[in-house]
Amino acid sequence: MDYRVNPSEIFHKNGDTQWTVVFETFASWFVPGVLMIAPVAIIVLAAISRSKNPE
Repeated sequence: MDYRVNPSEIFHKNGDTQWTVVFETFASWFVPGVLMIAPVAIIVLAAISRSKNPE
């Protein structure tokens, strides 16, 4: 969304995309998101796996 809105011409200017800024922004949102979602996903998948194969 920020790329389309392009506040202060951070992401692109005069038709040139600032790929460094785009990748830094992606990493700054993706990595924390994965770190928050991964533990929950692992617990849920473990619970599902356990319910399918009770010991």
